[in-house]
Amino acid sequence: MIEERVNFRGENDGVHLIVEGGNFRNILIELDKKLKKGKGFYDGAKLLSIYSEELSILEKIEIAYRLKYKFKFVLDDEELTKMMQEDKKEEKKIVEMPQDIYTRCDTLFIHRTVRSGQVITHEGSIVIIGDVNPGAIIEAKLNIIVLGNFRGSGSAGENDENSIIAAYRLNPTQLKIADKIARAPDEKDTDHNRSSLPEIARIINGKIVIEPYLPNK
Repeated sequence: MIEERVNFRGENDGVHLIVEGGNFRNILIELDKKLKKGKGFYDGAKLLSIYSEELSILEKIEIAYRLKYKFKFVLDDEELTKMMQEDKKEEKKIVEMPQDIYTRCDTLFIHRTVRSGQVITHEGSIVIIGDVNPGAIIEAKLNIIVLGNFRGSGSAGENDENSIIAAYRLNPTQLKIADKIARAPDEKDTDHNRSSLPEIARIINGKIVIEPYLPNK
């Protein structure tokens, strides 16, 4: 049985992340342990690449943005572009699969920041690899996942209270899940007692609640 391990290899202009094993949750746990042990050592370090034989492209991209927002790494645009191009190749493979499988996997991937005034709508789920700026609107009939900072407005789950809106940092103008609406808290409360973990908004006891996302929860 392969044990999940993460290691950094430094070069003059940045670091490479080497990942062994394929259990994504365990890899995230090991990554957190390693970086918390050397707290601050990698602040400002440039991430050059992520090497893994088992992780998917999307999982690699999620790790990259986790390193940026949680541990203050600098992302290498050229390497991320390569990963995104590989992700697009995988999406083409999905299109070639039987229609019922494609329908169940009907997720719109957006590889950029969504800026003020832009409106993104989709019949399934939406995954945004980047930030959502104030004034942007994201509307999905299923779930919304943002691998970045969500500061716009989001509407998920047309009639489904089990839908979620998740991001590395949720600072929305307004959120709507099914028929429930939540607006931004007072500015003074925005960062009070905030966790460094990714955050998830969902309906609990009839209200939208934002809480830290725990992989094993």
